[in-house]
Amino acid sequence: MLRIRLLLAETRHSSSHIPTSAPLAIAVQITGMGNEVTALSCAIYFWARVVYAPLYYWDVPYLKTTVWSISLGATLMLAVGLLQ
Repeated sequence: MLRIRLLLAETRHSSSHIPTSAPLAIAVQITGMGNEVTALSCAIYFWARVVYAPLYYWDVPYLKTTVWSISLGATLMLAVGLLQ
């Protein structure tokens, strides 16, 4: 069962935000809109996803949701930085 959770954390769940975050980060770079806010949002997103994987593996329910929400907030912060 734990092996299945690890495979899910590596494949399906670890990449849940990548289809939205990666294009935003690339768009910020291409348009030259990068600043401290966009750099911070990318760092927050990265570290939140690093923390999320073991939380998913060990099934820590409330903390897992909190870290997932932080990574989503970082993605939204990146989108706002791109629109400014």
